[in-house]
Amino acid sequence: MKKAFLFCATLLIALPLCAAGPIRVMLLDGQQAPSHPWQQSSPVWKKILEDGGMFQVDQVTSPPVGGDFSGFKPDFSKYEVILLTTTPPTTSGRSR
Repeated sequence: MKKAFLFCATLLIALPLCAAGPIRVMLLDGQQAPSHPWQQSSPVWKKILEDGGMFQVDQVTSPPVGGDFSGFKPDFSKYEVILLTTTPPTTSGRSR
């Protein structure tokens, strides 16, 4: 979580402060290793980003591991930033 916070803080500092409108962010979640509870962290990230008024965040949740991805086609072109909060399990079944 500390690395993610540092990444987000760096992103906030690096982005121009005089944008024409809110910066569109896709918060992409849904896959999860046992050590990464995205259901709890995604709402926190969304609130942090939106509270400053600089970002408009759309939360996009992918199907679970082994789920049907045939209808999952997010439009990445609508966003300036993609915040990926997923951690798919490794092939060994252990989280990273």
